[in-house]
Amino acid sequence: RTLNVRENRLIMEIAAFLKFLDSPADNVSFAQFILGDIFSAAAKITSEEMHNFLFKLRDRLRSEKDLYVYTEFRRQYEPVWEEFFDGFFKNVGLYPPYELLVSIYSKFQCLNNFSQAQGFLMHLLDLIKKNEEDHCDIESFLNYFEHLEGDGLYVHIADSDAVRMTTVHKAKGLEFPVVILPFLGMDIQVGTSSENQQSYIMREEDGAINLLKLKEKYYLFSEELTQIRRAEYKKA
Repeated sequence: RTLNVRENRLIMEIAAFLKFLDSPADNVSFAQFILGDIFSAAAKITSEEMHNFLFKLRDRLRSEKDLYVYTEFRRQYEPVWEEFFDGFFKNVGLYPPYELLVSIYSKFQCLNNFSQAQGFLMHLLDLIKKNEEDHCDIESFLNYFEHLEGDGLYVHIADSDAVRMTTVHKAKGLEFPVVILPFLGMDIQVGTSSENQQSYIMREEDGAINLLKLKEKYYLFSEELTQIRRAEYKKA
C-alpha cells in the first residue's frame, strides 16, 4: 500500500487540483488541494488558515447553490490566486495533460519541496506520458487513473525504505538485507536421533569418543550441557 501511487497523499492533492481545473464547480477538490501540503509549502499559507477560511463558508455553501469556493478564495486571496492559479485556470484547455502536470510541478516547486516523494511524482508523470495518445485530456486521464489496476499503480524504488511482499517462488534469486518469513514453523532438531528418540551428539576428548545425551531436564543441572546444546542448536 505504501508504494501505491494512488494512495500517496501528494498524488491525491495533485489529482484534486486536476479535478478542479477540469471542473471548477468541484468545491470538494479545490478545498482538498488548498488544505494540502503542496499548496501550503508553495504559498506559505498554513492549512489551519485554509481550514478557517473554509469553515467560515460552510453556512453559505449550504444555502447558496451557486457559491463556488474558488471564487471566494480568489476574492480574499487575490495575489495568491494570480500567482498560483490564474494561469492554469485560464489556459487549462490549451495544455496537453503532460505539459500541464510539468507546469504544476514547476509552479508549486513539488520536486524541490518534496524530494522524498520524487518517485511518486515522476511515476504519475510517466503514466500521463505513456497514455497521452489514448487519454489526451484531463477528464479522460483522471478516469483512467481512478480505475488503474495492477503493476501500473506501484512505484518501483530500488532503495525505498519499505517492505516488499513476495511469494517464495518469486523471491528466488533475489537478495535482501533482511527477510521476514511470517508463520514459518521450523522443527529444529539438535544433534542426531531417530524418530521419537532423544538427541545425541558425539564429542572426542583425549582420544576417546563420548556420546552425550541431550535431554532437556539435564540443562537445569549442567551449565556445560546447556552451552553444548546452545552451540548445537545454532549449528542446526
